Amino acid sequence: MQLSGIHHVAIICSDYARSKRFYTEVLGLTVIAEAFRAARQSHKLDLAAPGGARIELFSFPGSPSRLSYPEALGLRHLAFAVTDLDACVTELEGKGVKVEAVRLDEVANRRFTFFADPDDLPIELYEAQGNSSIHRTGLDPQACRLGILGSGKGSNAAAIADACAAGTIPARVAVVISDVAGAGILEQARARGLAALHVAPGKFRTRFDGVAEAACLKALRDAEVDLVVLAGFMRILKGEFLRAYAGKVVNIHPALLPAFPGLEAWKQALDYGVKMTGVTIHFVDEGIDTGPIIAQETAPVLPGDTSETLHARLQEIERKLYPAVIGALARGEIRVEGRRAIWQNHGPQRA
Repeated sequence: MQLSGIHHVAIICSDYARSKRFYTEVLGLTVIAEAFRAARQSHKLDLAAPGGARIELFSFPGSPSRLSYPEALGLRHLAFAVTDLDACVTELEGKGVKVEAVRLDEVANRRFTFFADPDDLPIELYEAQGNSSIHRTGLDPQACRLGILGSGKGSNAAAIADACAAGTIPARVAVVISDVAGAGILEQARARGLAALHVAPGKFRTRFDGVAEAACLKALRDAEVDLVVLAGFMRILKGEFLRAYAGKVVNIHPALLPAFPGLEAWKQALDYGVKMTGVTIHFVDEGIDTGPIIAQETAPVLPGDTSETLHARLQEIERKLYPAVIGALARGEIRVEGRRAIWQNHGPQRA
């Protein structure tokens, strides 16, 4: 048996509304899906946990209380890795959560502490060296690690890698992956001394097959990637991939979404006769170019434009806008509420 990772941890709560507030507002986990099953009078809340796993929160009528003290057999506690334990303790205490005194793991020489959820499930915060999160402000440039996926020449990947090297993006490119063996994006990566990997896509034309998806996920996990950046990647990501990196996959699209999704969007816009088009950067979900929009920039469609000239104008915008957005994500300057991506500074700041 080859296990690829923890998919989810399921928790039963006594007061659904109270526990939902705790896990979303106190711990800051992102809601993936929510449902009420009338036949069982049961709520179910799917939450994106750090590292790509999920927490599934359930309510069932009449569930007995958890025996936490003394500890019962079975699941002992949840543990979350953090980069700044003191800041987390201060934040929790500011929200009225009682936190135990910070202790030291003498074997690993790491500090940790505990607090409890509304039903006394112990939760540990463990200060792990080198741990990172794209939602945290002021990341160590060596901590936020990018995995870039592409199928073409790699001009956007090169712009992002160069911005990382220059310090404009507080992150590093951990691996570049392509589904095309001779793609220019792999040469761009190798020329910069970056890890470059070809993953054969398998039997499907528009997406990875199961073997290829597993190989791609393994490469990203082995590289300890925090944020997956799609840069001209011509395959649709679905299912297990998006569950593994829930809320941590971004894409760039050469049109002003939701208009003109799909392939050759610049040509769609030109053929339709619009006077203005542009570039969109968005989070990736199960649909085709349907995820929450992070940033957009417009470009005019000029009377003499051809498909080639319009595309070239949009690519100039892409090479500046994409690094600015990736930098903001790495600095924790963007949060998502429903379908809205909210910037701390009201939008991308570009040189």
